[in-house]
Amino acid sequence: MRKHSSQRRFALGFLAVGGAALVIAVATVTGAVPLRITHANETANGSQSSAEFLVHWQQTGEMTGAIPAAVPALLSGAVGAPTVLPGANARETINPGTARHTALLWTFDETVGITTSTEIEVQFTVDYTVGTTPAKFSTTVYLETQAAAIVRTLTFTLYFDAGTAAAVEFSSGLEVAQVCTAVGTCP
Repeated sequence: MRKHSSQRRFALGFLAVGGAALVIAVATVTGAVPLRITHANETANGSQSSAEFLVHWQQTGEMTGAIPAAVPALLSGAVGAPTVLPGANARETINPGTARHTALLWTFDETVGITTSTEIEVQFTVDYTVGTTPAKFSTTVYLETQAAAIVRTLTFTLYFDAGTAAAVEFSSGLEVAQVCTAVGTCP
């Protein structure tokens, strides 16, 4: 009789722990609410991947907005032929842009001390929904730091064009930046 009682307590305890884990898992999965853009300039929030930022090239923000009327230039997607960063704050696109389209944008600061003439590989992945149609976009762009050392922090805003001016729901936007060992030699 004693043996069945301890087995029964073990089984009930096991079910209780399993049930609690299931409740936590469901709460975690259903607790993430994607950001839905219904008008201009909303701020995105959520969790950032834990990563070690490059010392002199740091992502400082991520938000939603629209492609400006003066559409920024498209960054290079070719390793060994990077877009050379200007010596002033600038805006660029990671995919072809159209004025006033809904956009996800990242801001980066390039700070004093960055190695000159260095190629940086930046990978972007965006999950989003337009209407009821889910979409995913991935690209890699290549930047090259200036030939002359910068004397102040420069800010670069990089835009992803969602392909529409309509409401867009961004589920996630991920960027990973790596320094290449030489121009044309990237991971």
